[in-house]
Amino acid sequence: PSIKAEIMNFVKRKSWEYVSKHEPEKANRKLIPCKWVFKVKDEQDGSKRYKSRLCVKGFHQIPGVDYTESFSPVATDATIQILLLYTLWKYTEGWRCEMFDVEAAFLNAELETPMYLKWPEAMYELGCITKHQLDNECIKLVRSMYGNVDAALRWQKCFIKMVGK
Repeated sequence: PSIKAEIMNFVKRKSWEYVSKHEPEKANRKLIPCKWVFKVKDEQDGSKRYKSRLCVKGFHQIPGVDYTESFSPVATDATIQILLLYTLWKYTEGWRCEMFDVEAAFLNAELETPMYLKWPEAMYELGCITKHQLDNECIKLVRSMYGNVDAALRWQKCFIKMVGK
């Protein structure tokens, strides 16, 4: 069930397209493999939740071809403390501090350069694709995904664009 939910995240956001296996060759690109990462999360009520995430094997990406720059946003403890203190100070003026979570955050950011992926394991077995698709097509990724070298940069730019509206 968690695998199908992850696949639906990609489908719902139109993160990829199915294209002919010959398209990457025509674009002078290689098919990049991806893999499933599974985790068991402990819930507050003591139950277990099974999560799966599809990640591209980013170490197969070629600098200058698949991406031009990478970025990892980092917040130091001092930065977080200053922001929280400032928010608490401004609380008397009506400021509020809120937290939020963006579901499948990286899947919201568009890629500047499309990537071509090999089929993830079990796509055919789960009934997500047909045998014909498995043999003749591949995935053209149009949105960022976990494991992309520049995924954090793409998400940062997308988030700034959304907040600026």
